[in-house]
Amino acid sequence: MTEELQAENIIIDDEIKDDDVDQLNPDGVGSELAPDTGENQEEKITFDDGQQKVFNEAIGKKTAKLREMERRAEEAEQRAKDLEAKIPKQTRPEVPPLPDPYSENYEDQCNRRDKAIADRVSFDSQEEAQLRQEKANQQQAERDSYNALVEKTKTYTQRSQSFGMKAEDLQAAGKAVADYGISEELGGYILQDPDGPLITAHLASNPIELDNIRSMDIGSAAVRIENVIKPQLEPLKPKPS
Repeated sequence: MTEELQAENIIIDDEIKDDDVDQLNPDGVGSELAPDTGENQEEKITFDDGQQKVFNEAIGKKTAKLREMERRAEEAEQRAKDLEAKIPKQTRPEVPPLPDPYSENYEDQCNRRDKAIADRVSFDSQEEAQLRQEKANQQQAERDSYNALVEKTKTYTQRSQSFGMKAEDLQAAGKAVADYGISEELGGYILQDPDGPLITAHLASNPIELDNIRSMDIGSAAVRIENVIKPQLEPLKPKPS
């Protein structure tokens, strides 16, 4: 999570440089995103039984998809480990010492030793090539992961601009939420949500809510975000002209 929610620091510096962008309020994001209290708030987040069932099913499908992707990745990794465990691991060939020149099979021993030397050279070469390939694969995976994170963060930043949020406010909110220690899964969910910047700012401004959602599994957290938090954010969104 720390990587994902703080990664916007890089993107925001490049993408948001206009100090004249309207803020959510003159006092900053924190006070504007504090949760409302009272009967009006309860009315905004109340559904009848039928609506609640449909809503929960939709959220369930969304979180189930995330879990299914994680499950498949874990299964693929486990299959690779199981396959690797079944393959006999080759060991580095031992090179026998120089044979006694007076032994009866001196020539045969020399031939076996020469072959062992050649086998060891071949083994070392293959090991080196494998290590290079593994390193290249790891670097490519890291690049792909970083590029994907950059794209997500660009979108996250663009969304914050559409909400009129200032770069420094978004950075501070992201750091506060990341430092609180929410899971990477929840962090990724918030980062990809259309209201992600507002959700981040809301959680940063409401530590009790942040602590509450941090302790939930991803499914329960997603339901609470959609059912409780998002309705409180509606007044902060720009009104269509």
